[in-house]
Amino acid sequence: MGGYAIELALKVIACKKLNVEIFDKTVVPGHIARAFMIHDLADLIFLAGLSHDLKILSSQEDEFANNWSLVSDWSEQRRYDLRCDPQTAKNFLESVKIVLSWLQKIW
Repeated sequence: MGGYAIELALKVIACKKLNVEIFDKTVVPGHIARAFMIHDLADLIFLAGLSHDLKILSSQEDEFANNWSLVSDWSEQRRYDLRCDPQTAKNFLESVKIVLSWLQKIW
């Protein structure tokens, strides 16, 4: 669920930048709405206009870069992977908290 939290945060930022208060297909044209129907976090960073900011932050802070690397490897398909060991899950959630904290400052 942590990956979805990052996904939704990025979509919130993109909507705010586009001045879209309610994401509804009647408000957002279909071909544009499809751009929001993705789960890839790297693509969503671009959609949210954060590629440059992420690059700068990652180059300045190795720890953040490591956390983003772990989080951005997430896929919605992970919810079906029941083989995740507790330490890996804990590391992922800690990384999610750090990245989400950065995103919350932006939105």
